[in-house]
Amino acid sequence: MAKILFIKPDEAHKRVRLGIENDDGESAVLKVRQSIYTSLGAPTRGCEITGSTLTALLRDDELLRAYHKAVTSLADSDKSRYEMRKKLIMLGFSKEIVDVVLDKCEEYGYLDEVRQLQRLVEREANRKLRGRYYIKHKLIGKGYRTADIDRVTNQLVEDGEIDFKANFKLLLQKKCVSDEGQIKALKYKYGYEK
Repeated sequence: MAKILFIKPDEAHKRVRLGIENDDGESAVLKVRQSIYTSLGAPTRGCEITGSTLTALLRDDELLRAYHKAVTSLADSDKSRYEMRKKLIMLGFSKEIVDVVLDKCEEYGYLDEVRQLQRLVEREANRKLRGRYYIKHKLIGKGYRTADIDRVTNQLVEDGEIDFKANFKLLLQKKCVSDEGQIKALKYKYGYEK
């Protein structure tokens, strides 16, 4: 059993802040959606709540916190679903909550691996002058699927967004390399050859 210490509605965000104290005297402040709060009977200040009600409130609070962390992290930089899942689990969120949050992020377009891959592949190829194999290896390490990387890379080449041959010529000019041995080493190092 637990007891509600205070209730502060947040109409603008359709949430409710609840102060909760359990039987051990430990307290916490939870943020839950108004719809969840209402569905649980909208308990009032001083009201005792059951373990199942407390569990539902704690779950919704965790869901909102995980969603906020995910959206904030994705606003900072592109991440694969794998990277986001790993990060949220490391922050202490349950796997079930993390999967729900990531599904929502995909649904709303915050987590779009194809769009992210397009930007990442294009940046690596055209700005950093990396070759196809270097890019593929790097993105596999970030949790992107090989088939998706290949599909996006091939599409960008087909659309004329990436020209690996021209990029390699730029790399040779930038590095001032003309010796055959150095050229071969550069091709390997920058992923133009396996």
